[in-house]
Amino acid sequence: MDRRNFISTTAGAAGIAALTAAGVAGAEENKMNHAAMGKPNPYLGLINSSLDCIKTASICLEHCIKTLGTGDTSLKNCANKVIELEVICSSLARLASYESQHLKELAKVAVNICIECEKECKKHKEHQVCLACAKSCAECLKECKSLGV
Repeated sequence: MDRRNFISTTAGAAGIAALTAAGVAGAEENKMNHAAMGKPNPYLGLINSSLDCIKTASICLEHCIKTLGTGDTSLKNCANKVIELEVICSSLARLASYESQHLKELAKVAVNICIECEKECKKHKEHQVCLACAKSCAECLKECKSLGV
């Protein structure tokens, strides 16, 4: 990975982290609003699994970036997949927290991204962070499919 790609990848990860923080805040606020109304959010499982995916993907991405920085390119594809995962899961958590009418449509896309990320992360059995990310992908996939997609 050359310096330009490293910088753009790192900047992209920082941007995702900021969006994630906003998504978590929005999900928490929505959860409190639902509790105040006496009505639980029906997508709480999806919200939680999406946020867990973001967390494990962020850790995995940081590991991939450090590994790529040593000249070892074995985690290049993994890094690309976890970036996609962070983006889709951030959007999933936000739309689920607001009970968006477009949630099912996004979940259909998320299913494919979760499958691809889980498959890629499972290839790296020697990296615990990759296996943790694969596990959270499987859980998010399950929650997406519970929407009937």
